[in-house]
Amino acid sequence: MNRKAPTVDAEVANRELRMENKLQQEIIMQARKVNQKEAKCQKKNAEEVQQMKEHISITEMGNAKLKKHNNKLRRKISKLKKQIRSQNGEKPLMTVMKHQRRYALPAKVTLDFNTAHRRLILSDKRTAKLSGCPRSSHNQQQALDGQPVVLGRKGFTSGRHFWQVGVNNQWKIGVTRASAQRTGNVTLFPHHGYWCLSHWKHFSALATPMHRLPEGAVPRELGVCVDVDEKWVSFYNAESKAHIFSFTDMDFREGEEIYPVFCTQDEKQDLKIRRQPILPCPIFVSDKKTVNTGRTGDKCV
Repeated sequence: MNRKAPTVDAEVANRELRMENKLQQEIIMQARKVNQKEAKCQKKNAEEVQQMKEHISITEMGNAKLKKHNNKLRRKISKLKKQIRSQNGEKPLMTVMKHQRRYALPAKVTLDFNTAHRRLILSDKRTAKLSGCPRSSHNQQQALDGQPVVLGRKGFTSGRHFWQVGVNNQWKIGVTRASAQRTGNVTLFPHHGYWCLSHWKHFSALATPMHRLPEGAVPRELGVCVDVDEKWVSFYNAESKAHIFSFTDMDFREGEEIYPVFCTQDEKQDLKIRRQPILPCPIFVSDKKTVNTGRTGDKCV
């Protein structure tokens, strides 16, 4: 019995070893299968990602070509529209936009005492009247020689602005440039840098030559509208909104200030600048040849 015992133990040990080896082989085989599956999945995923990238690239190229094609079509359509407008005698779109209505800004106009003639009496910065007795002590360095004139305190270098004046029986009202002549034999005409209406002996626009206006068109409330950028000034009846006259060829340097100008020889009544416009009137100059005739009765738009 003792001689057979080692043989039995050895046989048991061999069986266990074979089983362990077999188990290890199965584990190795399963691991290989898992690795193969993972490799196949990774390869498949890589292929799908590459296909998606290629699809995106093709789509982007297609979109770029489509966008380029659309831009070409837009340019062709725009060119055709311009040709059609030209054939029909219509103005280009940009020209139409430039002539759209623009509204003026009400200006807070006050009088500048330093520019007032010594025969003018100024009160509350917005009222002027001729005095029978000139002031003895008065600094006339900035005042106009010869005529009882005063300028507005603030000038304009750009934009469109309007103000209204309650007029008396003898007045000259308009605008002037900063570089206008102030001394010597100065008249309130464009060649001296002034663009004004006058109600003196006659109702006139002080143009060259002087433009007589109908006496029936003399306003009680005068509206003045100046567009510094487009270099024109229009006058209108602030009560009826009737256009009176426009200067459309103002001559001044770019960026030069344009000032309101007031002149009166009435010793009984004041010129009164309104704090608030009685009736806001936006002015639109669309045809210089038409408005420069000084015809009355044309409605402001």
